[in-house]
Formats: sequence, structure tokens, C-alpha cells
Amino acid sequence: MKRSPDLQRIRCRSRAIAGQLQALGASGERALLPYPPGLDYLAAFFGCLYAGAIAVPAYPPRNQRHAARLQTAVSVATDSQAAIALTTTAILPQVQSLLADKIGAIHWVTTDTIPPGIEDTWQKPSIHAETLAFLL
Repeated sequence: MKRSPDLQRIRCRSRAIAGQLQALGASGERALLPYPPGLDYLAAFFGCLYAGAIAVPAYPPRNQRHAARLQTAVSVATDSQAAIALTTTAILPQVQSLLADKIGAIHWVTTDTIPPGIEDTWQKPSIHAETLAFLL
């Protein structure tokens, strides 16, 4: 059965993200995912699963006027005790400026700038039935 090019691209990007997360020692850590719906989010979510990191999905706050969405993102980041946040270079400045002073120290990674070839460094994580995959 032939896979679609989109699925192959997502799989490759997911493994690249996983390789980056593993290189950062993020296996077992919570990773905040402030992405809008789309392929970037899917690649990051599966990248967390591939790395053994705990995905914490969150809609990115748009601006200060969207107070409810901003408060939700802050609560999710704080309550989950996320150590790392994955997003894109297009979203990073806005999300970082809105969240950085509210959630404390967190390592930001832009998934669209992960260098090609890092997917080859990915190694299957040690997971079992009790391993936490994601938090909602």
C-alpha cells in the first residue's frame, strides 16, 4: 500500500521533532504545544509521542484582548509544569511575548527550523502501558 506524500512528510517531521526532543533530554518531560489546528500541530504531537515526551496541546493566544484564551494557555502551561514548548517561527514571537512573563522558565523550540537529517538520530523510547502520552 502506497502512503500519501503528506503522511510521509508528517512522519519524517515527527521523527525529526522527536530526535530534537531526545537531544534536549525531553523524554518524559511535558511539552506545551501552542499551535493552531493543522499539520504543524500533528507533526509536533506525534513528535512528542515518538520521543516519549508528554504532549500538552494548547491553542495559542492571539493577543491580550483574547483574555480567556490567554488565561487558558497560562493555566495549561502552569498546571502541566511544562519544561519545553514547541511552536513555529511564525507563532513564536507572539506566543512568547504573551506567555513568557506569566509561565516562568520554559525552553522554546521552533519545529519548522529543526535541521534536516536529525530524524536519523531518533531512537525508539522506552515506553510501556503506564507511560503518560498526553495531557488535556
